[in-house]
Amino acid sequence: MTFETEGRVEYGARAFEQDASLAIRGDVIRALIELVTNADDAYGAEEGDIWVRVTPWDGDDDFTTRIDVQDAARGLSAKGLKDAFAVLGGQRAVDDGAVEARGLLGRGAKDVASLGRVVFSAIRDGKYSRLRLESTGDWKLTAIDVPATEEHYQELALEPGANGLTASLFVAPKFTVPPRNRLLDKLTRHAQLRDLIIRRPVYVQDSRGAGVTTRLEGHTPVGEIVIDTELQLDGYEPVHLTVRRLPQRCSGQVNEFSDQGLLVRSGVTTFQNTWFELDPRPESAYFAGYVDAPQIATIIRAYDNGEKIGGPTRLLSRDRDGLAKNHPYRKELARAVTREAQPLFDALSKQLDAGKKQGEKLSRAFKVASEALKDQLNAALEEIEEEDTGGGNDPDPTAVLTVIPPRLILAPGETATMSVRCTDKTVESLYVGIEHQTSDDVLASAAASEDGWAAHKRLDVVVSHIYLDAGLTEGTATILVEAAGHTARAQLVVTQTQPGTEQPPTSLEFTTARATISPTRGRRLELRAPVNHVGEGVSVWFEGSGVSQVPDAVTLTAEPGGRWAQASVRCVAGQQPGSGVVHARLDEDEATCDITVAERPGGIGGLGLTFELNGHRSPNRRIGLIAVPGQIEIQVYANHATFNGIFGTYDEEASKFSNEDSPQARAILAEVVAAELAAYLTERDYARRPEQLNDAPRVLVRRAEFANRFVGILHRALAPSS
Repeated sequence: MTFETEGRVEYGARAFEQDASLAIRGDVIRALIELVTNADDAYGAEEGDIWVRVTPWDGDDDFTTRIDVQDAARGLSAKGLKDAFAVLGGQRAVDDGAVEARGLLGRGAKDVASLGRVVFSAIRDGKYSRLRLESTGDWKLTAIDVPATEEHYQELALEPGANGLTASLFVAPKFTVPPRNRLLDKLTRHAQLRDLIIRRPVYVQDSRGAGVTTRLEGHTPVGEIVIDTELQLDGYEPVHLTVRRLPQRCSGQVNEFSDQGLLVRSGVTTFQNTWFELDPRPESAYFAGYVDAPQIATIIRAYDNGEKIGGPTRLLSRDRDGLAKNHPYRKELARAVTREAQPLFDALSKQLDAGKKQGEKLSRAFKVASEALKDQLNAALEEIEEEDTGGGNDPDPTAVLTVIPPRLILAPGETATMSVRCTDKTVESLYVGIEHQTSDDVLASAAASEDGWAAHKRLDVVVSHIYLDAGLTEGTATILVEAAGHTARAQLVVTQTQPGTEQPPTSLEFTTARATISPTRGRRLELRAPVNHVGEGVSVWFEGSGVSQVPDAVTLTAEPGGRWAQASVRCVAGQQPGSGVVHARLDEDEATCDITVAERPGGIGGLGLTFELNGHRSPNRRIGLIAVPGQIEIQVYANHATFNGIFGTYDEEASKFSNEDSPQARAILAEVVAAELAAYLTERDYARRPEQLNDAPRVLVRRAEFANRFVGILHRALAPSS
């Protein structure tokens, strides 16, 4: 062997540009993306699985967690390890058969090591090699092409005689490894992994809890294709642009985790999720797609080889945030995409008319109405919160076989996974069938998991799963499950989701970050978790002063729509003011809510209330209520057909709707706002007491009771001044 066995990371051509802290930023997720995409590169066009194993580290060195990323691809020799991972900007040796699908192979090694240490162990053609890389850049070959033993194959999770590589990241205490649910969510949603986990199995085994193994499930945004065309780039090869109009508006900004945005792809690599110069426009929340640009990988590899194809600087941003904004190729790509997509955005903008809002007088009246409603709305919310939570959608605790959740609402074309629990631990087979559906395309398929039964990590049951594919027709269906001589059923509703519908939580959370309670009064805090936690207990405690009573634990039940697990935490205030924090813990997940005990709650139980009259041309609704933790926003759509002539046309010069200050318009606003608030409170009341509101007459009476509390206040507050 003629090469060194230890040394310091060498700087090849242009390697001085590589700055690990800029690239990884102390983020374990960014490091895992480097290692998983490297493993995918190693396979090339061949099939094969990638495993990510998370293990608490209790070794002698000062690390908290070990994360192994394993493949069974080509492996590397000792020289291949050194060339790929000990030379910044280096590449795998040709005789190791490396596949450089991304043109970035080996560039992330030092970056990943910045989190603590990374060890690369590989077997190639029966020879085992191992390279250790420290955060300082020091490296050492601790095994050089030694004959692979049975222990080596077990270490790399390989079959005897196979090739493969394991990258082991040892995380230092100052860096945080996300909890299991958050880790899975981020890996699944990150733009650079979405396509990868669809075409290649990627498994995550997290031993920090019960060692649960999960295959990452990729998803593609659904919606009508509105652009599917080839774009010509000035001076470069053509690209292909595909854009979908999403069925509903996405929340948040365009980023690497958002559903909205344009995936910039080259071959098997996704470089970023962006709408380029269209990112800040509100219409970007309604569109998703991808642009396939094969020349990107060619330009990146050419630059690394010293060629200046496509531009004088590096095309791939060193901070891993996508293409460099000042590169000529990126500028031309952005120009072509913007030119094609901007008419689509402009047309939607006209449809939404989002910038057309009420004038100054009505805005002042809305503020008066918000203040005037405070006491009545607060009283109504406290009344609902003080009621005991009804079951309505909980599994029978005496049943041998149960399906979780027992009722589920899906959108057309959506997929879902449901859990099946059995108290008979000797159960073997599992049958799943569609017992009934209102039409043949309500459910496309229902199938049992091939993984069989496994012990539940907290409950004294065994658990398996069933997989559902909703069809394109709205309706209802009944799923029949049989095992161990017992049967269970689940009810499915397939329907279009409405804008503003809450998204299921990815971890344990309170629905509000802070709450206010009057002395000696009680208040229920809503706690949510992923639906697979139905039936599990959550420990609860309070730290601080002012609260005299909270439960020691609560049990999670299914939300009426089957979208998540939920529980109510009832807090009772003492006689004296105070403040503190309510804590809830489920395994590694912890949620908190700040509590203030005060003589008079500020705002509406800590809730903000805003009104808006705007020009949004919603075809289905004339008023919308969006409720998020700490805020209720009511939007009245002035251009809806049912308001024809009521608010008048929009006066650009006066920045208002021409008739919005008329007595008729103000009266209509009072009526529709009162009705919408009543509908919102009735829905909250039903979620707590479904057994009390189980028929239409009772629901109508309850809505009328709530509306009568608000309509008079609104008429007085919104009446036009003389």
